Amino acid sequence: MKKLKLVLGFLIVLGFSAQFTPVEAAGPNFKQGNFFLGPSVGLGFGFGFGSGLSLPLGLNAEYAVTKDIGVGAYVGFVGFGILGASYSLIPIQVTGMYHFDIPDNPKLDVALGLALGYTLSSGPFFSGYNWFAWGVFINARYFLSNKVALKGRLGWGISALEIGVDFKL
Repeated sequence: MKKLKLVLGFLIVLGFSAQFTPVEAAGPNFKQGNFFLGPSVGLGFGFGFGSGLSLPLGLNAEYAVTKDIGVGAYVGFVGFGILGASYSLIPIQVTGMYHFDIPDNPKLDVALGLALGYTLSSGPFFSGYNWFAWGVFINARYFLSNKVALKGRLGWGISALEIGVDFKL
């Protein structure tokens, strides 16, 4: 809980500092050639496992190939306990997203995505048991400035819901 409060506090401070740099009214922030990078934290269970769940952490990157299509990568980490044993999962994925044009709100970027990858695991029962993983997700960014966006991701993965910050580099 302490980690979650720290992360939420960071996001609030970042949001207040970014509000003084207005988003251009020229159009959507997802444009061909843009590159996004950002951390996230998971809320709730992912992969359908365990108790004693640590805070799921993720890092994503996305490159805008066209004004509608983005490709990227995602890596995450979560630790948890079952029956007194400790486990960890590390998904490594490539992602593809289709971004929807929302002309009424240039600060909003909504996308439907597909993730394909491999999950590494450790623990007494999972040691050496790694698997191919895929998932479908919805991604949304709300731009606080031309370079900073709050992000939410809903779907199957390290956590059913992730929140974070994306930086346009």
